[in-house]
Amino acid sequence: MILPDINILVYAHRTDSPYYLKAAKAVDGLAESISPFALCSFVCSGFLRIVTNHRIFMEPTSLSDGIQFLESLLTLDNCRTVEPGERHWEIFSTFVKETKATGNLISDAYLASIVVEHGLELLTHDSDFKRFSELKICPL
Repeated sequence: MILPDINILVYAHRTDSPYYLKAAKAVDGLAESISPFALCSFVCSGFLRIVTNHRIFMEPTSLSDGIQFLESLLTLDNCRTVEPGERHWEIFSTFVKETKATGNLISDAYLASIVVEHGLELLTHDSDFKRFSELKICPL
């Protein structure tokens, strides 16, 4: 089962993204598939944090449009929500120590640990995720 990272959702939503067409096709493929895909609150909140930020976009997405985009995915029959579980801290702290993560890599380690804990594959365009052992990556 595939879980798209924050940037994949941003790219799929923002038509001004240089990766819009590729990401929109990938997300549409997940949405239209009979196979399940996953989302988590970390990705959803990160998506909203970015697309509504006026420091990132001259014309940010409205909060209602951002929530509507997420709800269009979250309400699909093949969407599964996953959250950190009992092994999350163990996996997360191992990733942080192994990679000597600091700054933005801490957030990547957090998401990677959710993906690994649930036996998922991460749909991403971010090469930083290659640093995490055991993480299965589905490139954009």
